[in-house]
Amino acid sequence: MCAVLQGVPERCEALVQNYVAGFHWRSVILSFGEAVGYYVEPYGDGLSEGSPIRATFAATLGAIQPKGWRLIVLNVALQPRCDQTSCGVWILVINRAFVAYCNSLEFGRGTFATFLPRWLSRLGRKAIDLSTVRGRGDRRAAVEGNLAFIAEERRLLRERLVQAASNGFPPAAR
Repeated sequence: MCAVLQGVPERCEALVQNYVAGFHWRSVILSFGEAVGYYVEPYGDGLSEGSPIRATFAATLGAIQPKGWRLIVLNVALQPRCDQTSCGVWILVINRAFVAYCNSLEFGRGTFATFLPRWLSRLGRKAIDLSTVRGRGDRRAAVEGNLAFIAEERRLLRERLVQAASNGFPPAAR
């Protein structure tokens, strides 16, 4: 983790590191203004006490300030277990939510975990934390809603990519 931080500009507010482990996308977001690291993966699984992420965090960022950084695990279940192909898109949605959080009045309080579900609920296409849904019928509707949400996100991402390509991005290699 310290090697990653060596190339970070001094005035950087946050560093978002998306990565794949076990064929599943995850994200570690370092919020310098809050001295908080956020860990999130779309199924809502937490981190075990002995996980390499926790150990690395404690050995590096957790030790560099007098009070140390905090690691907050976002246990928000957005991707239903029946969907094994949308984790990357969910991570991009979470990244967008973090940018919105940085631009909000809440930034600086270490409250991204509570900001994310509210931000999602304010979108025109609602997505919800599946871990909060009780009842078989309600769960089925929530899963269908999240699958529809991510299908629309995929469509919008494709549109953005086509638009970027038609605008000449990325520049052609020489």
